[in-house]
Amino acid sequence: MSISGFDQVVELASRLSPGEQLKLMAQIGAKLSAELAPAAIGQPATGSAAAVLQAMRAPPDLDNTDVDELERAVQAGRMRARYEGIFEQGHGE
Repeated sequence: MSISGFDQVVELASRLSPGEQLKLMAQIGAKLSAELAPAAIGQPATGSAAAVLQAMRAPPDLDNTDVDELERAVQAGRMRARYEGIFEQGHGE
């Protein structure tokens, strides 16, 4: 039966002094933290379904020019209100 990589690390670490073991654990923790940081803080992989949903749920990143352009587009797209109803005289066939 072969020994796994994890078991080898544990066996080798057991030969170190307690202070060296703590240093090793800190180094391993820092490396894992750096590699897993996006996943650990809830950042989904780029392009994944979770990332798309997160982007859709996030508030928009707008500046004043974006808001001004939207207001201009709304104003340009307005139609005159009709005050006569569809059932009034002259609309029947």
